[in-house]
Amino acid sequence: MLRKLRKRLKESAWLLGICENGFDDLKAGRIHWVDNGRYGGRKWFADPFILDQDERYVYLLVEEFDYQVHRGRIAKLWIDRALWTVVDCKIVLDLDTHLSFPMIWRENGQIYVCPENYQSGGWSMYRYDADNERLEFVQLLSDQKLTDAIIWQDASDYWLLSTYEPKPNGSELTIWKSNGLAGKYYEFQRVAFGENIGRNAGMLFRQAEGWIRPAQESNREYGHSISFQMVTLKNGLFRFKELYRFHTPHPVYDVGTHTFNTFGKMAVIDVKGYRYKAMAELIGFVGWLLVKVGLKKPFVIH
Repeated sequence: MLRKLRKRLKESAWLLGICENGFDDLKAGRIHWVDNGRYGGRKWFADPFILDQDERYVYLLVEEFDYQVHRGRIAKLWIDRALWTVVDCKIVLDLDTHLSFPMIWRENGQIYVCPENYQSGGWSMYRYDADNERLEFVQLLSDQKLTDAIIWQDASDYWLLSTYEPKPNGSELTIWKSNGLAGKYYEFQRVAFGENIGRNAGMLFRQAEGWIRPAQESNREYGHSISFQMVTLKNGLFRFKELYRFHTPHPVYDVGTHTFNTFGKMAVIDVKGYRYKAMAELIGFVGWLLVKVGLKKPFVIH
């Protein structure tokens, strides 16, 4: 009973942010924080990917989490660019299992979405039906329990980068290779980092420096900050070198930063807080105190 109450009082809450000039705005702190509008207090939105934009709206695919449903679903959001507020939300994929991180891939005039759904035992690809605003199943891409997986293309090679169960937030990144988007992916390389930065925080994106991979730093807790890493292929192997590390500057949503994605010049991020901030911080302090006096074991992230 106490454990259930503690979990409820430490429930997460997430906030979206828009950087109109992408990575440069993020580093300069030029972030438009997005108000949840009429959904505030009932839902939060996280794991954002930019679907499209026009003069009036930014359109996102996100993980939608309704406190009544208590399960992640994939939703399309309409964000008013004048008010920086969510004005509409439509569920585009709802399954019995938790959904998150709706990775967007564009190819041959089609928009494909591969959401995280490791509870189902695999990683599937869907086609976005813009007319009916829904995701249609295409095929299973991997039977691994992938976590925040992404795809990257280099010439004719397709690369799948992910962590997976049972250590999704650890120090090892696994890379698979295929000769086609929907082809068979074969394990190619495992990269062991010296800290817990194996898990992706978004798609690779191009800057003047080259290709950059956002990675989740989870040393202190899940999704604490984002490590932006230069990506190179040298002697047939992937190499990663950190360029910049970002932690949420928001005064309330100050716990972590989980996702960064770009489309055109624009970028979107999410930052983490707590639904009941004061109680969550009190519980966290008591837990830290119990560890210090030896009455509780420290939490270890795998």
